[in-house]
Amino acid sequence: MMQIPLADGEYLVNTYKVQPMVWSGNEWQGVGYWQQAAVTNRRLLFFPERHLESVDALEPSAILRAWNISLRGRDGLMMRMADGSHQYMLVEWSQGRRLAKDIQALLAPAPRPRISPRLPIPA
Repeated sequence: MMQIPLADGEYLVNTYKVQPMVWSGNEWQGVGYWQQAAVTNRRLLFFPERHLESVDALEPSAILRAWNISLRGRDGLMMRMADGSHQYMLVEWSQGRRLAKDIQALLAPAPRPRISPRLPIPA
């Protein structure tokens, strides 16, 4: 198993094998090679297999929403980005729904306690 470079306090949620896609010539076409996508508790990482020195990271603030979709009849993912663009990718082994769910969890705000802590009463 490869060691994914994580920051202090960051932990790995799951990894997926994905391929970026674009709509060109009235069909979906793969862009580049298949790569690993790692969802952590703080960001979404993309890197070629076995080449961890070239990691691309997406912060949660760059992603608005993620959906599981069908691309060329296969399981895929669509992400709406904060800059108004969309990113599409195939997800291997029918894992698109899990990847979309993990990204949505990454984007969700941290839960707040239902009961406020008691403050000490000043003397």
